[in-house]
Amino acid sequence: MAEIKAENQLKLFSLSSNIEIAEKIATEMNVPLGKVSTRQFSDGEIMINIEETVRGDDIYIIQSTSFPVNDNLWELLIMIDACKRASANSVN
Repeated sequence: MAEIKAENQLKLFSLSSNIEIAEKIATEMNVPLGKVSTRQFSDGEIMINIEETVRGDDIYIIQSTSFPVNDNLWELLIMIDACKRASANSVN
């Protein structure tokens, strides 16, 4: 039988643009950063791997869209898509 959660869990993820600020936010919120790995291949393709379950959780992603804008924006969009496909409750 499936386990039913009483309330949605908040999860905080950092992508590659500014890990330092994400760590400070996580410390202030007393919430651990979620486990995610990112990789950019030599042909420019970006791979995101969420290394924990996000099903039913409220996800917050820390990512700036500063230089290199294209890479950072695509990384963010791929992460949002991955969270939605993994049945996150909300992605912010």
